[in-house]
Amino acid sequence: MASPRISLLLLVLTLYICTGQSKTISTDNIDVRITNKIASSTIDVACSEEGDIIVNPNTSHDWIVWNSSSKYYCEAIWTVTNHFASIVAYSRRFTGLKIVFWEAREDGWYVSRDGKSGWKKEAEWESEIVN
Repeated sequence: MASPRISLLLLVLTLYICTGQSKTISTDNIDVRITNKIASSTIDVACSEEGDIIVNPNTSHDWIVWNSSSKYYCEAIWTVTNHFASIVAYSRRFTGLKIVFWEAREDGWYVSRDGKSGWKKEAEWESEIVN
């Protein structure tokens, strides 16, 4: 019979291994990809769970959504113009996808299910008017 300390150690190690690997083998993980299609400027994007991201012109930034039951919000600033936009980068409406494709364009934010076609405008760039 194993001592209580060894049993406890084995239990802790088993739980650590199982919970650590669950993120890497889960089929619910979703990749969110933001691409900056604005040729003249970087965009500064702050997303829940991801933090602050600078996306240069014609480049992309990806991250993994680990909890597919949550909403992931992003606030973006078009740095040259000081325009801003808000998007829900991931929500349950994207269930079943492996990647959610987002593009920042000069006229707003677009989303696609395959990154090639069916782009749908989701948000406009806004500006704060000061009187």
